[in-house]
Amino acid sequence: MVSRAAEHLALIIRKRLVQALIVEGRRPDAAVRLGNELGQLVEEDIVRELGGVRLVIPTLKLLERRDKRRQIKKLFHGDNCNQLALEFNVSCATVYRIAATREEQLPLFD
Repeated sequence: MVSRAAEHLALIIRKRLVQALIVEGRRPDAAVRLGNELGQLVEEDIVRELGGVRLVIPTLKLLERRDKRRQIKKLFHGDNCNQLALEFNVSCATVYRIAATREEQLPLFD
């Protein structure tokens, strides 16, 4: 039995696939058919790779925090710590800590 959350995730994926296909120029009926087919394949891959694993989906606030860290890291160039601290409402020490962290080590959760 598939959980409601898993079913909802599959529907979200299919909806986004259909939207992307329509934006790409596919006819709506073809986009729905292809989106459903691709969505089913993605759903099967997720089940195959993650079946039985308990997932925690982060909140939007946590994703925004991760994106803010990535922006700080991208914009930092050594002498703009005060500017970035003001712009992103963090301390200069936080800007330096983020700048010194490798991209793949930037935490999603604090």
